[in-house]
Amino acid sequence: MSSVAPTVSVALCTWQGERHVAAQLRSIAAQSVLPTQVVVVDDASADGTWAVLLHEAEALRAAGIEVVLRQQEQNVGYVRNFETALSACSGDIVFLCDQDDVWHADKVATFLQAFAARPTVQLLHSDARLVDAQGRPLPATLFQALSISRRDLDREHRGEGFELLMGRNLVTGAVTALRRGLITQALPVAKGWIHDEWLALVAAASGGLDCIEAITTDYRQHGDNQVGARQRGLLERAVGSGSARRTYLAAALARLRSLQEQARLGRPALDAAQLATLDQRLRHAEARACAPARLPSRMLHIARELGSGRYHRFSNGLRSAASDLVQGIQ
Repeated sequence: MSSVAPTVSVALCTWQGERHVAAQLRSIAAQSVLPTQVVVVDDASADGTWAVLLHEAEALRAAGIEVVLRQQEQNVGYVRNFETALSACSGDIVFLCDQDDVWHADKVATFLQAFAARPTVQLLHSDARLVDAQGRPLPATLFQALSISRRDLDREHRGEGFELLMGRNLVTGAVTALRRGLITQALPVAKGWIHDEWLALVAAASGGLDCIEAITTDYRQHGDNQVGARQRGLLERAVGSGSARRTYLAAALARLRSLQEQARLGRPALDAAQLATLDQRLRHAEARACAPARLPSRMLHIARELGSGRYHRFSNGLRSAASDLVQGIQ
């Protein structure tokens, strides 16, 4: 970055958020380094969210922050809503923002310092403190809930984010900021992907993904969360056998095929090694989604996939293989 301080935008999306959004906006207004702009796009809420936004916007404007308020005519879903918000942001650095969290007072300053120190990084994400609906701390951080290991963090710092994301997502939008140029590269979000995952993947393709190990946000967990803390293997443990599991594996395969189609168009532009990694990841997804139902054939199929090393490279090793074996039997 240049010596001129970067401008900062916040992209906040709301839907039925009247209970917590005021606290979120007030935490933004209390930053030690204030954002330049706050863009809020409401996804056709039917509660009192819009009235809260109008009220809180006055305090932000009084602090010298540009506020852009938009309201969708009909519900478009959180991915399309975030696309609208991101496209309206003008800052050099853009923060993704959920409606029901609370930012620590030094969040903007912490991210700006990290971006200044890492000029090639396009997207940064941080750890968070998990709190309950009343804001009381829970006994885990976000990174702990996602089972992000010391090895994972070190690999991210070394620029190995693409390989990591081929196994699972590590990036949560509520604790993410990016350079505005990434928005042009990444939007629109590819079919089947969530906005934060897709932005992270596009950044990682150029080695531009990294993390901040500091806690910058109180990340609220409650029944109304649209996308909560996603623990590794959660769906494998929860969906059990039957149609839900097949749907999950089929959706994972469809997402990877969507990525392959986009890569052929150069968005993201993948090098030869990354294309080879994607090919292996697709082979693994196909093997898991299309395993035979009868036990003898299924055992041989899974054994071959284990022998390829892909269960350990892209899934959870023997645990995933055992889950596929037991839960897929008819």
